[in-house]
Amino acid sequence: MLILRLGLSDDIHGDLPVEQRSWHISQEALAEESRLEWRTRIVNGRPIPKLKDLVEGEIENHEPDLVFVCSATFWVAFPSVPLKLRQGGAPLGRRLSKAGMWMSSRPMLADRALFHRARSMMTGSVGHAYFHEPAEALENSEAMIRMVLQREHIALAVRGPLPFAIPGPTHIQADSERRRAFLNEGLSELCERLHIPYISYGPEDRHPPEELLGDRIHVTAAGHARRAIAESDVMIRAWRARTEPSGD
Repeated sequence: MLILRLGLSDDIHGDLPVEQRSWHISQEALAEESRLEWRTRIVNGRPIPKLKDLVEGEIENHEPDLVFVCSATFWVAFPSVPLKLRQGGAPLGRRLSKAGMWMSSRPMLADRALFHRARSMMTGSVGHAYFHEPAEALENSEAMIRMVLQREHIALAVRGPLPFAIPGPTHIQADSERRRAFLNEGLSELCERLHIPYISYGPEDRHPPEELLGDRIHVTAAGHARRAIAESDVMIRAWRARTEPSGD
């Protein structure tokens, strides 16, 4: 049995053992509930216009029994200074953007307090940009979700975007949360209309500092364990809806 997980960077980031990651924990919980052996295929769930076609190709090539959609906050709500510099088009801006992206991907640098202070200051002074607008991400996600629903033999569950710590002044943090909440509420309403099991998150659901790695975005084993509780529940509910008689 196969879970197609439209995942996010936490699924593979860092040195955490597979057994401690939320996707593996929830996979095993589903196996215990269903008394079937499951494995998980993780693919990038970035909400681009081609998402529906990409997932449709995955379904045709790998024939999953359950699709689990993880909506990532990063793409709609993370204020990126390097992206802003790159969009400027100037050669210096592009070089600075490349350097910033490189630094943020290196734990030896990105996990330092000095890096976080610098990033917060630049977010407020240099400016920032977002990778996708929430309405665009919602539209692309809906197209993909409706495509999956047409395959009635596939169970479907959706996890909303989690809140996380945002660099920069309070007004930028508030704007970021507004964008995240827009996507969360849109997905929640969509899944309610279509009777899809959904995990909704509010601003109070942010991981505490002790569950975050040094980059303040990705989570520790404790953070994965917390996420797995909700992910396991929603996947089990989706599988039951797919396999148990409706009673009609």
